[in-house]
Parts: sequence; C-alpha cells; structure tokens
Amino acid sequence: MQVSKRGGYHLLTKKNDEAGACAIQIENQVSDAKQCGHCDGKVTVPHEDFIAKLNAIRLAFWSWV
Repeated sequence: MQVSKRGGYHLLTKKNDEAGACAIQIENQVSDAKQCGHCDGKVTVPHEDFIAKLNAIRLAFWSWV
C-alpha cells in the first residue's frame, strides 16, 4: 500500500497498526528517481515535506493514547 499525499500518512499509519504491522518505512527520495541510498545522484524530497510526513505519522500514534 502506498500513499503519495502527506495527509494519507496518518490513515496509512493507522491501517498498518490495525493490521498488526510492527514497522513502517518512510521514503525520503522522489518516487521516480529512487536508487540505493549509498549511490550518488539521489533526489530527495524537500526537508519540510519529509518533516510533515513524520509529524502526520507521529500524530497518528498519539491519537490512540
């Protein structure tokens, strides 16, 4: 399951947790330019966008507390 919009990360996190997932992976690379992390030429998403994704995921977990 992949969600490209920031707002979807909250729902994606909740659904993964409900399904029993023990981990999630968050990509910081632009989807059409992905390559191994140790290779040169990576294109990453803007810092602000990645922080917004992290916050959406964090808030998804806090909403259950």
